[in-house]
Amino acid sequence: MEKKNATRAALAALLALALALGSTAAHAITPAEQCEAYQLAATGQRISAKLHCRAWATLTETEVDPACLDKAEKRFLLQLQKGGPDCATPSDVVSLGAAADAQTSAVVADIQTDPPTIPDLTGTWTTRSSIAFNGDGGAALACEYYRPGPCPDLDVFLIIDCRTQITQTGNELHYESECSTPPESPTQRELFQQEGTGPIDRVTGEWMLSGTVHVPGLSPIDYEGEGVFSADGRSQTGFTTAGFSAGGFTAEWLASTVGTRVD
Repeated sequence: MEKKNATRAALAALLALALALGSTAAHAITPAEQCEAYQLAATGQRISAKLHCRAWATLTETEVDPACLDKAEKRFLLQLQKGGPDCATPSDVVSLGAAADAQTSAVVADIQTDPPTIPDLTGTWTTRSSIAFNGDGGAALACEYYRPGPCPDLDVFLIIDCRTQITQTGNELHYESECSTPPESPTQRELFQQEGTGPIDRVTGEWMLSGTVHVPGLSPIDYEGEGVFSADGRSQTGFTTAGFSAGGFTAEWLASTVGTRVD
């Protein structure tokens, strides 16, 4: 009996210590530390989710489901936003997403010895990039990407349609685009050009992009993007930064981008 009581007392002491330490950490955590924790968790979840998409395709002897990959990317953004208002800046979403995808591709390269590659992507593509905000001013997505429960009302700010010529040379992509805003876009812009280059993983379809937007009457602005092409080389999804620069002032937003091959 004495041994049991001693054991219980020791466990109670350890529990009290753990609670005290947890309470101290919770009270001491800063917004920057909270953001860092959510960024770490979101990046890990994205890697895991995309590998699960590929694992399921392997088990079922099918191509990787592009909708599964798209959902992994979108939930990555939503997880980042839980870290605070400054935890999902456009540049952070793109850079962390690209870093996660690089790890995903590295794991695939280590495990799958002879995986199929996606078809050559050279050709004409159409893309639509949408910028929408939620009530907190952060990037908002369609309701289908939120887990069961209420989703924010979309406040669409800008829609950009582009017709793009992609040229693939090995693992490098070059983009030349002519872009415009469709009638349903709340904000209108004149016809403008943009160009960019970036790498492509020919097995996983993960892509990165950096380039320049040339909007008439505004200063050229650099942009970045990341995402994934489907296994059949016919569609793509991802995130890109968008914005404008004028008179020394630069505004940057996050756009959700989808694309389809048309030739």
